[in-house]
Amino acid sequence: MSDAQESRAILKDMLRRMLSNRQGEGDMMARWRQLRDELGLLAAPLPEARGGLGGGFADSALIAEELGCWLMPVPFVATSVIAIGLFDALSREDLSDQVVSGDILPVPALMEDGRVMRVRPTATMLREEDGVLRLRGRKELVEDVDMASHLLVPACADRSGEPLLLLLPAALPGMGWSRYRLLDGREAATVVFDDITIAPDAVIGRGEADWQRFEAVLDRAMVATCAEALGLMRAMLGQTVDYVKQRRQFGKTIASFQVVQHRLADMLIEVEQAASVTAMAVQALPDPIAASTAKARTSQALRFVAQNAVQLHGGIGTTEELALSRYFKRAMLLETQYGSAEQHLARVERLREVERSLIG
Repeated sequence: MSDAQESRAILKDMLRRMLSNRQGEGDMMARWRQLRDELGLLAAPLPEARGGLGGGFADSALIAEELGCWLMPVPFVATSVIAIGLFDALSREDLSDQVVSGDILPVPALMEDGRVMRVRPTATMLREEDGVLRLRGRKELVEDVDMASHLLVPACADRSGEPLLLLLPAALPGMGWSRYRLLDGREAATVVFDDITIAPDAVIGRGEADWQRFEAVLDRAMVATCAEALGLMRAMLGQTVDYVKQRRQFGKTIASFQVVQHRLADMLIEVEQAASVTAMAVQALPDPIAASTAKARTSQALRFVAQNAVQLHGGIGTTEELALSRYFKRAMLLETQYGSAEQHLARVERLREVERSLIG
């Protein structure tokens, strides 16, 4: 076993021991602070010289998978993968350090006008009048707003259309909030910017080069989401296997029925295929084709495994008393996060067409 593999095995063991003692209990923010402070999860991808684990993105994927396995929908991807990843890409290590220390907790505000979150913003516009910056627009489905101290907001300049990246305090005067609960119980919101005034230093990125850096960060976030989905699938499959070994019908456990065995085998195949494409994407980053391929295949597998897990449990699979129902709700949200399977298959085809045109 290499040093990197040994380090990840130790990290995985520590995570499992902590998460198994806290699954589904207590205040989510308190549990998140404990995980962040005791294990230093946010700094995981950073080099050891900056207080990280030195394992890079592979450590982030491992953490995301374990959080999924133990159903801990905390803002790990939003903070460690997106925020810290973006700040480092923009050479803003000062902001990364504030995230690691817990001084700020930024969450991304990416979706506008119901469009895919990867689409370049056109409706959220920044204009300058007499040296004053004013922002107009709205962002939808901003998750974990109850925990957020700041919002990461993609926007565009009103005259040039130049892409911009903004870091705004969540308590900035003039923001309009419409809050609601997501299927998995987390708080989200639609945020409206009605000509609000922002400070010049809120603009942390601008231009095509910074936008490309941001897109690369989103690809890492997608792959981390695939890892979380993989953890969910492994847990749901395990719960289903345990259930069918206990549930009796016609004088025998339903695990002895061939049709049930075939269904479980199909679920296992889906999980292992998702694991393979996710591992491939982790190694292939920053390849966008590998990232979107993993997201498309994992989304398909997640839906199949979640639906079959509930069906094999029967009516009890939808009850709040059973952990499976909470896993199912989280799975339905993750399936389309950062784009659905169909959208990513279309993206893969577009990227391959570009490659073919360059070769030809």
